[in-house]
Amino acid sequence: MKRETVRRSGLSEIKRIQHREDHPVRYLSAHNDANAEPSSSPGRDKKDGGRRSPSILARVFFVAACACSVHLIIEIKELRKQTWDYFNHQYRPSHESIQQKQTGNLHVGYPHGPVDPMRALEAEVESILKQPVISCQRSFPRDAKSYENNNPCPAHKNSGSNGIVIYNPSTRDKFICKGKILLGPKKFRMLDKDEDCWKRPIETLLLARSFPVSPTYENRGTFPGIVVEATPSNQDGFDDTFSSNYVSKRILLSSADPSSSGCDVKCDFQPLTGGVQLRYIYGTDWEFTLSMEGEKYYSDLEIDTNAWKDSKFFATTSFRSEVPLPYFSFAEYNIQNPPVSFEDGIKGASFLARNCGSMNDREEVVQKLMKTAFRIDSLSSCLNNMEPNAMLDTSDKGRVMRKYLFHLAFENQNTNDYITEKLWGALSSGTLPVYLGAPNVKDHVPFKGVIFVEDFPSVEALAKYLIKVSNDKKLYESYHSWREEPLPQSFLTKYNMSHTHSKCRTCRWAHARKYGLGWNHNTQSLESVLLPRETCVKANHMASPAVESWWVADPGNHASHKLELKTIGESESLCPFFQDDISRARLENSDMIRSVWSNDGTTDILIEGEAFYSHTLRLAFPLQHHEAPQYIENHTLWIQDNRSRVSLVLSSNAGFTENTEIVTVLSGVFQIHVTPELLPVRIRIIVENLDTFHEGAIGQPSYYGDMMANDITNHPQLFSIERLSELKQFVSMQESSDRALLHFPPLHMKSANNGQGYKKRPEI
Repeated sequence: MKRETVRRSGLSEIKRIQHREDHPVRYLSAHNDANAEPSSSPGRDKKDGGRRSPSILARVFFVAACACSVHLIIEIKELRKQTWDYFNHQYRPSHESIQQKQTGNLHVGYPHGPVDPMRALEAEVESILKQPVISCQRSFPRDAKSYENNNPCPAHKNSGSNGIVIYNPSTRDKFICKGKILLGPKKFRMLDKDEDCWKRPIETLLLARSFPVSPTYENRGTFPGIVVEATPSNQDGFDDTFSSNYVSKRILLSSADPSSSGCDVKCDFQPLTGGVQLRYIYGTDWEFTLSMEGEKYYSDLEIDTNAWKDSKFFATTSFRSEVPLPYFSFAEYNIQNPPVSFEDGIKGASFLARNCGSMNDREEVVQKLMKTAFRIDSLSSCLNNMEPNAMLDTSDKGRVMRKYLFHLAFENQNTNDYITEKLWGALSSGTLPVYLGAPNVKDHVPFKGVIFVEDFPSVEALAKYLIKVSNDKKLYESYHSWREEPLPQSFLTKYNMSHTHSKCRTCRWAHARKYGLGWNHNTQSLESVLLPRETCVKANHMASPAVESWWVADPGNHASHKLELKTIGESESLCPFFQDDISRARLENSDMIRSVWSNDGTTDILIEGEAFYSHTLRLAFPLQHHEAPQYIENHTLWIQDNRSRVSLVLSSNAGFTENTEIVTVLSGVFQIHVTPELLPVRIRIIVENLDTFHEGAIGQPSYYGDMMANDITNHPQLFSIERLSELKQFVSMQESSDRALLHFPPLHMKSANNGQGYKKRPEI
């Protein structure tokens, strides 16, 4: 009997059973085939075309097999429905790009139709092994009262070589089995029966994480690093920062770059070549536009305040950029150098420019000044009226400027924050700059050390004042008195970030955004999260990031009384949590079990077991003066003030909306009403600083918050697979060639807010 490749798990299971030697349908088919002879053979029933009628026993077996097959199909359909409903829930990650793929009759991707990822996995594995894949997540969570000692993948009785496959459906790396196994995006591996994670597979799933340790300000330098590329090398949208050696190799090669030394995060930044450049952050879809040119010449450099919603960012001279690139730095310019001597300096102004096609008509101002009594020496190709001394090299602009009392520091455009070496070089040379350019220049130079063209009603009035200053030593020296005083604090606040190279600051920014740390835009530095984020349990109850308490209504007096938790295990306190620590406790007078653990900087709570009436879980956060709660679809709720945000993500068969009473909030206290229908329920607490830099960000999920909210339902999946030896051989071959075993385009559903929120999955 020829066996066909079947993609649906129900039909696969029927095929597998039919191929067993002792299966009645297989026996009947083999019996008939073996006895099929010409009708002329003796003993044949001529009315049946020469074939002998099946015996009564065979007929009974056939009817029983058909009944079993129908029952099996119903069971497997129910299994698929349960697995789909829970593990994929009602939403998809919103930050993954739409991609499409067809595999035979199986459509992977949207909008061709929603696809069961388990079916896709089965199709891929079956094409490799020609053996059925049997989902084994059925017993969690609806059928499991507790994950302890609950193995959803029992070995098949008829095979001695069965194993469990663990599959990572995420587009990011996953650390499983207490960090012993690192599983790349869309990859799977076998778990042997001897491995600890095979013995406690549900705990393996719950404790799966995206980072090796919870990211904090203190451990920022221990992560693999940020790679800034000239061309995106991971166009499939996967983030294999930890499982691939690409990042570590790039970081190792960049260690010799002086600009990378001293950076508090590991950083590789492929060099710029001038003009306008695009750079990409490895493992993300973030695109940076970088340049030190002015936006009047390059329209692409004009800051779009909504570009961040499409993962587009800027590193330009504008301080509205995510990473400003000012011309000034303390390493390059010592603006407090001694001034040009009043007695020795030429009583006039130098002008150095090659571009005579400026966007602000600076040439017209220079020409008008040349017509006045004030001396103007243009020593470059633009408006040249004076040849420099043969002993003077005009390429050394500082040396040229030091010959004059004044220098015309005229930019080629009037753009905010576009303040070039024309001003900083003049200040560093010791001359007195006459400035034309950035309208907000006084925000950058808060001291009396510059004469501004805009302060005069006409060019003639400017020339008259310059002549006055050039003949008044006291007035001239008053413009240089700041050189002997401490620089104003406002100047230091704005430019202290220039002590750090822009490459390092770009990597810092990316690290903060990717791992949910605080970011100070003014200082361009990482910060700790303001509210407590570490997980801490004291005296059986969670004490951080929220204070936990349990309450139950007393129908007798219409009041509530507090319930206690009794620890399951030895330790009543874990503070702080180490990676893979888990605190489990049983609720007083109840079969409900509460588990708490730390995961990637978040805190997870699992409530399971049985409840015969409703309980109330109160989580009190130190965020009392907050805005009204904001709901994201039917699974996420957050509160925030002007600095911090606390999000609560619910993963259960029931969701919550603004019109339900599952979750209520008052003065920083979340009250979760745990009903019997809600169990089991997993709750994730996300604490982060508020993004106050981007316009509109206070009403949108952050990148880190979005990632953590999606990860709660996008954790690894378990499968039971036959013929372990062949699979191992295939895995070994694939891993040796450094190719992914499975590669599925991420499923994606855009929301109305440019992909920053979540979208409910359509009904199947």
